[in-house]
Amino acid sequence: EPDNRIPVTIDQLKFTFTGTTRNGAQYGPTEECPTDAGEDRVKIELGDELARQYKLIVETDDDGNEELFGLTINAKKVGLTPTAEDRVYNGMVTVTLTGGTVNAADICERDKTAGVTATFPADAVGTMADKNAGTGKNFTVPIAGITLSDKNYRLPNPREATEVTGTVTITPKTLALKGVDRGYEQGNTTVTVTVDESGILDADRNNVAVEGSGSGTMADDT
Repeated sequence: EPDNRIPVTIDQLKFTFTGTTRNGAQYGPTEECPTDAGEDRVKIELGDELARQYKLIVETDDDGNEELFGLTINAKKVGLTPTAEDRVYNGMVTVTLTGGTVNAADICERDKTAGVTATFPADAVGTMADKNAGTGKNFTVPIAGITLSDKNYRLPNPREATEVTGTVTITPKTLALKGVDRGYEQGNTTVTVTVDESGILDADRNNVAVEGSGSGTMADDT
């Protein structure tokens, strides 16, 4: 049996959106396309030129209505860089989050004015690989629970990534100096100076050794 089907390209078709928000709006190569993510339904017809010569045979349901074609617009994946508060070393591997920035290059031009923002769970924190001080230290935040302000965008799913990464600076903790008590010595205004070990965190006491001393000068010998 001969195949009498006519090859048709996408630009020779008309698509009519039949969803609830843009009911009846046409879209195609030159028309306004649906842009919001979600499940849509479309009716496909021949373009005006072909329609004058051919008829498009489509499936019908039990009631004689033309079957609609499913159309899914998936949310666009974006990158997210969390931000955290720089702090002084406190012996902890966690950092306090201050927010996050969605990668601007991932946002479509039409959405850049409104922007896309991220909201973190109230108990979310960043976690570093270690507790040590350093500049530009990486920390991670679980993606689970983070939401975006625009449903047309999404963060990586669990198969793609489970965490987002940011950087933070942890500055060394400053230890004070203290003078070593001594008896009065007439005319002697110098005093031995050492580190005040009370500023060392309890968890680090066995790992921090204070060695050596210096000298200081008092205003007078009393």
